[in-house]
Amino acid sequence: MSSRIEEILEVIREVQSLYAKGHHYRPISELRRMAVETVARRRHVTSNTIADKFIRQLRPQVLCTADFDRLLERYLQKSSDALRNILFTHAIGQDDEIKITEVLNVNRGEFSTSYCQDEMTIHTTSKPMQSPARPLPRLRPRIHAGKSNSRLKEQCEVLAKAIQLLSPLYCESSLLASQRQLIETTIGAAIWYLPQGNDLWAGKIPEEALLAHHPSASGKSPTLTKDHQYPRKVTAARLLSLDWNAIPDPAAELFIRYKKEYGTYNLVLKHENRKLMKYQRNEAFEDPAQAYAKAGIKLFEISHDELTKVKRRDATTIERILARVGNNNKN
Repeated sequence: MSSRIEEILEVIREVQSLYAKGHHYRPISELRRMAVETVARRRHVTSNTIADKFIRQLRPQVLCTADFDRLLERYLQKSSDALRNILFTHAIGQDDEIKITEVLNVNRGEFSTSYCQDEMTIHTTSKPMQSPARPLPRLRPRIHAGKSNSRLKEQCEVLAKAIQLLSPLYCESSLLASQRQLIETTIGAAIWYLPQGNDLWAGKIPEEALLAHHPSASGKSPTLTKDHQYPRKVTAARLLSLDWNAIPDPAAELFIRYKKEYGTYNLVLKHENRKLMKYQRNEAFEDPAQAYAKAGIKLFEISHDELTKVKRRDATTIERILARVGNNNKN
């Protein structure tokens, strides 16, 4: 069995396990990052070594981490075959194909679901499920009002209602462009004031910011600023354009989208934040990866512990991150 397929499947199994153990409310990107770190520790390699398998080595179908996350999300929530089919195209021999089928078909069936009125629980069984006569419904996690999310839940409930009320007006063909922009600005401002916890950091920092924090760099310690991956007006436009009548729980939908995409941010230097603005306008923006690429900003994945040391201008940590990325680029 090829090491590439083996490591990717190991990451997928970890994500499956986290999803089944009650972490389904977390963004897919966070589950994937947790899974990669687990696999890396188990194999005594860096996280980037594992991540390289599903980014660089799955090209041209998968060009970035976000592509892989979207495939994972579709597989977990919609039983999509896209991820399995892509892995088949990169399989080397029958052993790879058999293992892909086991993990993405049989193992998926090991998670059976049972519902109660107020809560969804997921139980694991040792016996695979039989193929259902009709597709399984999409799993919609319940919003839990824990300490960290209770205020966000409350805000999402009222904001979702506001978006629902404004959506028909926003979609009216007779509306002037300036009027539509006013609605986008209003909803965008409300999104801006939603709670922003450290868990929304996407785990990335630009190369230039790393170099600027090195003790050998001249000047005082640089200031990092939050750059939201999805601009406010872009987020507002997408939310206002949704068919809310087809969404069973609007507050839960907004909560999940905010935690998974619209509330996430990277930490960048102030001038990089300004540089990104021209690529984050409604007419220019497609996705975060493209915006950063157009701005010429190269992001590196680092851990929370590494970020703390980078802010302290720890030379050893900064040099280790740069070396790690350099080695991965060579491979």
